[in-house]
Amino acid sequence: MIRPLGKGGMATVYLAIQQSFEREVALKVMAASLSEDAAFSERFIHEAKVVSRLIHPHIVTVHDVGIHNGHHYLSMEYVPGRELKSCLAELSGDEILRVLREIGSALDFAGQKGYVHRDVKPENIMLHAESGRAVLMDFGIAKADDVGGGLTQTGMALGTPYYMSPEQARGQKVDGRADLYSLGIVFYKMLMGTVPYDGDSAVTIGIKHISEPVPELPVRLAVFQPVLNKLLAKDREQRYQRGAELVADVQRLSGAVIDKSRKQYFNNAAHKKAASMAFTGNHDDTVLRAQSSQHMPAATSKRSALWLLPVVLIAVLATGYYTLFGLQIPPSAADQQAALERLGLVEKPRLTLEQLMQTPAAITVAEQPLSAKPAVTPGSAIVEEVVAEEAAFEGVVSEETMAETAEPAIPQAPATQLPAGTENLAAAPTLTEAQRLKQQIAELQQAYSSDPEQLAALVAAHQRLLIVEPSNTESGQVLAAIEAELLENIAAALDQESDDAAELSAIEASLTEALGYFPNLADNKRYQRLRGKLSAQQSVQQQLSTAEQLFAQEQWLSPAGENAKTYYDAVLAVDPDNGKARDGLQRIAQAYLQKAQSVEQQGRYQSALNFIDKGLSVNAAHGELIQLKARVQKAQALEQKVAQLLLEAEQLVQQDAIFSGQPNAVQSLQKVLALAPNNNAASAQLQQLSGQLNTQLLGHIARRELDLAQQALSPALALLPDNPQLLARQAEIDAMQPVIELLKLSGEPIVDISQNLPEQFKAGRVLHIAFSYKNFDEATTVLQATLYDGEQTVQIAAVPVIVSGQAGNNFFKIKRPVEGFKAGGYRLEILLANKNIYSQSFVIKP
Repeated sequence: MIRPLGKGGMATVYLAIQQSFEREVALKVMAASLSEDAAFSERFIHEAKVVSRLIHPHIVTVHDVGIHNGHHYLSMEYVPGRELKSCLAELSGDEILRVLREIGSALDFAGQKGYVHRDVKPENIMLHAESGRAVLMDFGIAKADDVGGGLTQTGMALGTPYYMSPEQARGQKVDGRADLYSLGIVFYKMLMGTVPYDGDSAVTIGIKHISEPVPELPVRLAVFQPVLNKLLAKDREQRYQRGAELVADVQRLSGAVIDKSRKQYFNNAAHKKAASMAFTGNHDDTVLRAQSSQHMPAATSKRSALWLLPVVLIAVLATGYYTLFGLQIPPSAADQQAALERLGLVEKPRLTLEQLMQTPAAITVAEQPLSAKPAVTPGSAIVEEVVAEEAAFEGVVSEETMAETAEPAIPQAPATQLPAGTENLAAAPTLTEAQRLKQQIAELQQAYSSDPEQLAALVAAHQRLLIVEPSNTESGQVLAAIEAELLENIAAALDQESDDAAELSAIEASLTEALGYFPNLADNKRYQRLRGKLSAQQSVQQQLSTAEQLFAQEQWLSPAGENAKTYYDAVLAVDPDNGKARDGLQRIAQAYLQKAQSVEQQGRYQSALNFIDKGLSVNAAHGELIQLKARVQKAQALEQKVAQLLLEAEQLVQQDAIFSGQPNAVQSLQKVLALAPNNNAASAQLQQLSGQLNTQLLGHIARRELDLAQQALSPALALLPDNPQLLARQAEIDAMQPVIELLKLSGEPIVDISQNLPEQFKAGRVLHIAFSYKNFDEATTVLQATLYDGEQTVQIAAVPVIVSGQAGNNFFKIKRPVEGFKAGGYRLEILLANKNIYSQSFVIKP
């Protein structure tokens, strides 16, 4: 069967069945008007052959291409699913990035082959209904507007204006980087729901592609700006040079940012309404072409509408229809209407061919229902051609079809024809016919012992002898023995349960040969069983062969009903112990294991899980797949945790909670490195933050803002105690702090601070103190000396101490004129700006 899938300005696409493989294909038939251009025809065939070599999981596969009765056609993989355009608003962040990666990989593969798509847009990207994989459609096949004036031609463009690269807009030669630019527009639309450059004409949009800057994403999506900038660079030398570069960058991004952004955005009712309108908008070249068509002459519009008529007529009448579509349409006049109904080209009630020829010429396609056939006037050139082809068609079918469908004739052993060289027996006048046959049989029996090819003649001679001499029991017994031996040999061959096509063909030939010798075998129960057994083994062989072909094409589980597993299962349903089928299923599971291992190494854990689940659907007890699934799930959970911590660190940095606060960014990054020690993103960000702090500290130190420096440094050192830069800054701060280096105490006046004084001494009513100092900033600095008892519970005295200059020696004293200094322990503290810069305990003797 065949039914339309869609119709564009230059082609109509049908869903058809390719009989040779019994698989669904998408059949693209180009408009009849294009065949008038010889250059188009040559380019169409050439490009289709090139594209047929682009075998890639994310590029639609081309099966066949050709020209039939002036109509160019293309048979390609049927991808069930939805256009990206129709499900933009439904995509999650991870799905958006997956589409970007998969189409990027497809463009990289094509680009390395030197091929350019020229029209990457959401309408040309399908999301597979079963696997969700993105498939790039319509890859460079026969664009009627791929040469010439670009946007300056009415209704024509090198691609779709909204997705066109600047070099396409200028009419310049393009390469794979133009496709990456178009993919950048698709990425923007997936993020924002609309295209970045819009206008009321193709020219306006083209100028914007050339001159307007790359649009800036909102802050909530700013993490994707570098990728967008590189995709949409006006100068293609500044873009990604290969799709593989894009894929590598996108793999480092997280779709969670998109999901979070959308959640925040949609919480606003006004935003929700605007976004809904944007994501369901229809930015393609439909409007522009409609505007352009307003200036087309009416005759041109009608001619464009009539393009489908030859396709309909070919489908019904042409004897070569099978070679075009891989289908068989019932050829009789009575069945033509049913064929058209199966084609899906008309709706009930339908016109017969005779009614079609009588339709008034005034009726045009534009005035008929959308699905009706175009009208044809009586006597037109098309009708004359149709009538001639119909007559030829009926004549050919009546002879060829009957010849093809007739039962094959069963070879009969000749009753009277005898082998060459035995004619002399018949010439002997003294022998009867029975005698001659018996002599002939004796000679043939001897010849047959060394030449099995003589079996036919031997059987024929015995059968003739029985006709001449019905009572000859010996010939009857010989024929019965030959018949039994033939069947036994065939049974023995079938017992080997071979799935080799050549061996089964030989067995089938033996069965046919036996039936030729003994026509009565047609009713023989054993013969019928052997025929059934052969048919079953042939079915198994065909299913195994088909399964192996599909396996080689990596059609392991899809499409539904036409995949390797389906055929292996069918074999096992009739032969549960079939080793090849069991091995085939094991190889499918193993193939998915290898794919899962490959993407696991790339960190694509969800893709790995998808492959693992497919492998387990084939063999649920596959040990390696089970172990890999556990490992991948653990790695995926870890990846998600790491992504969450990195996002948390980024948010804390924005809140300026970097080294202090609970939590802070450095703690989050340290958690990431604890989970994933080789995480480059966390290491780089941690190094960046410590570097920024180091720069800040150097500034404080240069301005001698030591307190500010120490205040910023202390929490950072607590988190990063081994950081060499921070340790160096701490040493610099310590070296620059005001310090008292040497302090001496005595009950007697101190003349020289360097003199040795006893640690314990007697004191009367005056305590003499001397010290050296350095790193004081002011010309005059006031310190406070406080004296405590040994327990530091009672303050005995507090006196100001004035020092001059940055460094030097100072002498002062503390008096107790009334009670004096009693024997015991004491503690002296010296404070600068209420900060203790020196402490010393000492003992006064009795």
